[in-house]
Amino acid sequence: MTIKARLLRTGAVSVLALLLAAPQAHSQTGLHVLTRLAVGAMASVSTTPYGVDISDGNLREQALEVSRGINARIETPEGVAYRIGGSDAVMVDLDRLPADFLNALIATEDKRFLDHTGVDPLGTGRAILDWVNGSMRGGSGLTQQLIKNQIVGSNLTIDRKVAEAVLATRLEAASEKSEVLSAYLDSAWFGRGWGAGSAAQTWFGKPWSELTLSENAFLAGILRGPALYDPRNHPERAHERRDHVLRSMLREGFIDEDRFLLARDERLSVTTPEWSSATTGWVNTAVADTLRGSPLAAIAKPRMDGDLPLIETTIYQEWQNIAQEALGDAITRIGSPVPFGRLDEEEMESLTSSAVRQKLEKSVPSHGALRAAVVLERAGNTVTVAVPEAEFSLDYEVHVAGSNGLQRGDIIGLDRKMQPAFKRSLEGAVVVMDVRTGALLASVGGLNPLVSGFDRTTAMRQPGSAIKPFVYLAALEYGLSSRDVISDTPVTFDGGYRPSNYGGERYGNLPLYSALAVSSNIVAVKLANEVGISNVGAVAEALGVYDGNFRPYLPSALGASETTLAKLAAGYAGIVNGGIRIEPHAVARVTRGHEQATYPLPSGERHFRYRSLEDLQSMMRSVVLRGTAARAFTDHPVSIIGKTGTSQDYRDALFVGVTPDIVVGVWLGKDDNLSMGNVLGGSHAAPIAAEILRTLHGRGLVDENGVRPGAYATTAWPPETISASTWAADSGPQWIEPAGPGAHWIKPGSDTSSPARLRALGSRPTQVITTTLPRQTPRSSTGPGSSEGRSYFDSVNRNADLLGN
Repeated sequence: MTIKARLLRTGAVSVLALLLAAPQAHSQTGLHVLTRLAVGAMASVSTTPYGVDISDGNLREQALEVSRGINARIETPEGVAYRIGGSDAVMVDLDRLPADFLNALIATEDKRFLDHTGVDPLGTGRAILDWVNGSMRGGSGLTQQLIKNQIVGSNLTIDRKVAEAVLATRLEAASEKSEVLSAYLDSAWFGRGWGAGSAAQTWFGKPWSELTLSENAFLAGILRGPALYDPRNHPERAHERRDHVLRSMLREGFIDEDRFLLARDERLSVTTPEWSSATTGWVNTAVADTLRGSPLAAIAKPRMDGDLPLIETTIYQEWQNIAQEALGDAITRIGSPVPFGRLDEEEMESLTSSAVRQKLEKSVPSHGALRAAVVLERAGNTVTVAVPEAEFSLDYEVHVAGSNGLQRGDIIGLDRKMQPAFKRSLEGAVVVMDVRTGALLASVGGLNPLVSGFDRTTAMRQPGSAIKPFVYLAALEYGLSSRDVISDTPVTFDGGYRPSNYGGERYGNLPLYSALAVSSNIVAVKLANEVGISNVGAVAEALGVYDGNFRPYLPSALGASETTLAKLAAGYAGIVNGGIRIEPHAVARVTRGHEQATYPLPSGERHFRYRSLEDLQSMMRSVVLRGTAARAFTDHPVSIIGKTGTSQDYRDALFVGVTPDIVVGVWLGKDDNLSMGNVLGGSHAAPIAAEILRTLHGRGLVDENGVRPGAYATTAWPPETISASTWAADSGPQWIEPAGPGAHWIKPGSDTSSPARLRALGSRPTQVITTTLPRQTPRSSTGPGSSEGRSYFDSVNRNADLLGN
């Protein structure tokens, strides 16, 4: 008796028990031989030896052990809750899935699944004929679909089909049918989550055991395109697809006429989805990044009992939306839309052909659950697109801000809500962080997580001039004053290194606070050379900007050593939190039953003197008032300090701004690390941070000092700027004739007795400074491990308590 016959006769008997008997199908010699012939025929026309280099053990591991990542309920600080994870933490248990659902799935997707040995020979034969005729069918059996999802990807090519077929037959020879089906259902996209485990709950708000035949048929039928068959948006299409599944079940003998008619007459009623991956995608990424390698992750692992852990994230939904909108609006203005590919006019006339559909599928990223679409026409920001199917094409009108770059024939994507998705000519990232704890309040890893899930907040990039505050902090700790003067004249260091300023500017003799405001490259390198480049690295590493990867050579003073935006922002937080190192994180607490784990707070160890930090705060205040970020923060409602950064050849543009409560970091660049062409930290990244802070203030989420309601500032704010009278309000710095070689006059300020100002000036009144740093060749410094490094940091630690600041 065949497995199908036993399924027909058992009704509600355990489906899992029946599937365990499926290996008997391997004894059907004729079918097995036919399968081998079909697979061999496909392999003979392929030039790629797919399946040869994967051992049986690795094949089973890659195909059957589905990685669902973090599976949990997520709750934001506002109390907004949604789910994250492959099957929303409910692992697939075949014994608990209804027989109606499994029968519907087999009847619709792979009616010979219980009999074949991994590949349906008849379907494979049709694929060979199609390929010979110049096209390629996309359909495959369940085992082949599993191989596609887990190993070979979704490109419609003959090589991919060969890989599918070869690996599918090998997998079934080494596995049970129940293992294959379970892994397939765990890896399939059901429109509201990966895997079948909680599909009934997310679509109908009830467990699998309570579903009707109609509802089971619907869930089996949506696997070809959940967004296209969502009853809320496409009721007629959804019911037609459900009816198609019911007819297949009737034809295969899984149901009788009475059940068919009863289910066909039932109207589908689905729930409203709990979450949107477009808005929570980067939150999920930040949560997963935090838990990766953390002891907290153990509580969040999926379990057979389906018990969902609760992850309390630090990210506020409102803050996340503000940051994501500010970045998206800016990139829309700066970067033009870039389609995934293009169809010529001849291809546009045959959208439903296999060749055109193959090209579309290959063009659009498969990891983001995007559906390929082609632009038909554009009128302003309204774009009409077509979604080609096998026998027809569906047209939609979508709104695309900044759509001027799109033309007829351009290939774009549509997400699960049928919203447009495509690349832009540049990308970006934003982090907003608590300066005391490192808790992420917002984390945006890119323009659209469906187009590219790569998290750019943790990407290694050059920070450019945004690294300079740590150069100046090292100089202040070294004993220099913010009012000390250094020549901006270019010099050549040992090895021929000769730094220059942006645009070839030369400023003459500059006090240090002015040098930071105008972002002098020459002064920054001279300071690093004076205090020791390894000491600069030690300062940055003490605040978490680097983890032992700072390269101790002079170009690193200008940002040549890569770091991440999140680490850079955490380092800036140390400038206002008293010199304490923090770790960026997106998880506050994980709870599961009686188990609970909380993310550890910073150690509280202070690395630098308050006097140095306050001096640096005053210097960084000048950057946003009259330096490289001044235009972005003109008449801004929030008082902030910060620094801009632009790496070599315009590959990276950054701004990091800090208040006594939060730090905001912005990065712009291209994933291929090519030049953006005159995109700067001051003119492009800083305005994004300014817009985020302006919106936060406008909604009452921060006050004029950038402090959240109920939070507190650990330092006086805003910092007083140093010798503000040396700058004219409308024309920048006013240079006064120096008194002698290497000297520079500084005009006295209006109030030289302010305690805060005296503290910022190192307890010295405003005066004419004649001290200059001599021209140096690069000193040999090996960092804190050397005698030079030890004496420097030992003196800092030894005097910190004595200074009482």
